[in-house]
Amino acid sequence: MNDTHPEIERLFDSLLRNKSGEERLLMAASMFDASRIMAVNSILEEYPEISPGILRAKLFKRSYGQDFALSTVDKIASRLEQTEE
Repeated sequence: MNDTHPEIERLFDSLLRNKSGEERLLMAASMFDASRIMAVNSILEEYPEISPGILRAKLFKRSYGQDFALSTVDKIASRLEQTEE
């Protein structure tokens, strides 16, 4: 679904193309940081007493759980649960 008016879409594309590579990279990093903060807060809301290791494991599963075989996800998550801050 695309509900953006074509002229607005062209304007937005033009604005992005006019940014330097560094500016676009900084925008992407900022969006990544914001999404990570939202994911962490969502996990903490559901599990307020969670340990840092289990938080890392849950964040990993949420972020990358579909990118690996289930057995690999479980191994990585188990390792993350055991690591110190």
